[in-house]
Amino acid sequence: MNFNISNLTFSPSVTLFIIGIVALVIIGGLCLTAWKRAARPVRTGMLEALRFLIALIIVLMLSGGEALEDYAARRAKSELTALLDRSPQVAH
Repeated sequence: MNFNISNLTFSPSVTLFIIGIVALVIIGGLCLTAWKRAARPVRTGMLEALRFLIALIIVLMLSGGEALEDYAARRAKSELTALLDRSPQVAH
């Protein structure tokens, strides 16, 4: 299973992908439960959003993300320009 985001390519196995989705669903449920039970919902909501974001980043890092670049396309666009100065030389 492969999916791309800009130059990032992720290629987790199907098992790892399912485990990551299940983990995010469980963590999201726990975050919502903690937020609903909180005495200070705004502060707890921000904390739980941060906790979920950290879990999401961990799942993305474990899914084998890498930045790929197409060097063949870059070489095809390259040009070499040479300039030759034929103006008369002035002695100082």
